[in-house]
Amino acid sequence: MKTNLKTYKLIIFSFIILTFISCDSNKKNYTQFVNVFIGTAEDGNTFPGPSLPFGSVQLSPDTRLDSTAHKAYAYADSIIYGFSHTHLNGVGEPEFKDLLFMPFTGEVNKSIPDNRFFASTFKHTNEHAEPGYYTVKLDNQIGVELSVTERCGFHKYTFPENLQQSIFIDLAYPSGAEELYIKKINDFEIEGLRRSHGWAYNQYVFFVARFSKPITSFQTSSNGKALEGINSTIGKSIKSVIYFDSQNNKELLVKIGISAVSTAGARKNLEKEITDWDFEKIKNKAKQAWNKELSKIEIEGGTKEQQTVFYTSLYHAFLSPDLYQDVDSLYRGIDGKIHKATNFTNYTVFSIWDTYRALHPLFTITHQEKTNDFIKSLLAKYDNGGRLPMWPLAGNYTDDMLGYHAVSIIADAYMKGIRNYDVEKAYQAMQEIANFDRLGLKYYKQIGYLPFDKQGESVSKTLEYSYDDWCISQLAKNTGKKDDYDIFHQRAHFYKNVFDTTTNFFRGKSLNRNWLAPFDPLKNSAYSEGNAYQYLYAPHDINGLINLMGDNKVFSSFLDTLFNLETGKEHSGSIGQYCNVNEHSQHLHYL
Repeated sequence: MKTNLKTYKLIIFSFIILTFISCDSNKKNYTQFVNVFIGTAEDGNTFPGPSLPFGSVQLSPDTRLDSTAHKAYAYADSIIYGFSHTHLNGVGEPEFKDLLFMPFTGEVNKSIPDNRFFASTFKHTNEHAEPGYYTVKLDNQIGVELSVTERCGFHKYTFPENLQQSIFIDLAYPSGAEELYIKKINDFEIEGLRRSHGWAYNQYVFFVARFSKPITSFQTSSNGKALEGINSTIGKSIKSVIYFDSQNNKELLVKIGISAVSTAGARKNLEKEITDWDFEKIKNKAKQAWNKELSKIEIEGGTKEQQTVFYTSLYHAFLSPDLYQDVDSLYRGIDGKIHKATNFTNYTVFSIWDTYRALHPLFTITHQEKTNDFIKSLLAKYDNGGRLPMWPLAGNYTDDMLGYHAVSIIADAYMKGIRNYDVEKAYQAMQEIANFDRLGLKYYKQIGYLPFDKQGESVSKTLEYSYDDWCISQLAKNTGKKDDYDIFHQRAHFYKNVFDTTTNFFRGKSLNRNWLAPFDPLKNSAYSEGNAYQYLYAPHDINGLINLMGDNKVFSSFLDTLFNLETGKEHSGSIGQYCNVNEHSQHLHYL
């Protein structure tokens, strides 16, 4: 009996120890290895403010007013103009930056001044950010803290004592406004809309903002004209100033729900995701969400700096695609109409030319269920818009960049056993987009390549279409569509039609089959953002590429030249002609 009791106690003790170990492992703080300021200098185009993994809201400071600037925040800048609620991660386009809010002290005249009036300088010594949280003490002595939920932003402003607490709102920023609307609902709530055109030609951002203090005065201007005694306005250049009761408490909290569907949707999102005024709770939930995501990959060894590089990269990888539906599953489709997502979660911001090469293959390891949702989201755009997207953004086709690489995302997932979507519909969508007569495909199908005198970036498009056709051929083969397989297998080798054996480069060829001349492999003559060295591209047929060039020895010698050829014009991160910061080089180091 004593032996059994001892054994029982030992088992209980071991279980307690293992439980503590497990809890300790679950509580590991991966966010400590993330430096959100990496990428905010030079050409990084990242933002330091909070966003949840794959969230709708990217609430971050804006340090530039230039509507054409790719960067909203640059580490070298010293002025903050406000805090807007949407930002793109790593993309070289002046897009988003919707709903600019900026706290300030004091009052303005009837005519609301330029944004520079409300701006404040700041110092990085007074700034801190981590996944899910950002804070800065502005030089005007206002403290700002930001956090987020999936569809909402949460602001906490701490004002100097005994000064008027005010907020400036610019719906016209950054540019491209088509329809702006703002309305005071009651002393604690406003709502509005920013509909704009830009890269996303017709983008809707509805919002509802609630304040922890009553509004004492609501001031609005439209198209530069002061509007008095009204609580709502519609226009193309709306700016507002809101004043609050400044007594009793230096803190002012603002929670803002956004939606692409309606103000009713934004209100539902806000009421569902931020139920009280507990800023610390939302901040801690955001941190927990990021720790859960970052824990998907555990690394060992390395220096603290190397761990920071790794987990910061993983953090940036998990920012997009962006959630694009309300809590009631309604979303704005690529056709501009409102749809309901049934049995999937809808996403947008598929920077596919950037992400089909490595990011989506990573998701097949780290986010298999989300990969199904990503594919269903692409298929929803096919249903609503008539074709698979190239670069869908905020319910819009942008048709930016090249290829029809949604087929690569689908084929890669399918071949790895990720198939919780309508496979036959997916295959039909893949086949249809490959057979359109747009973007040079008419020539590609007829003569086996894109002629440089009929289509820009002809070599790059020929090579990337060829890869996409290989992806379709693999799905056709795996699903028993032999005739289709034969067609797309042949097309998968069209890349050979633009290879010039006299120079050993892929080279522009005209409609009458003459090579582009004069030819300099270092110049961008028929390539997308690159040159002939960088467009050594046939990832589906490396052996065929080697045979084109001669043999392994010739191929290796070419790579040695590629990685050592300096011209003095390289971007940051370049090694010879290998340009780490752009997509067309991302396969080269594997070769």
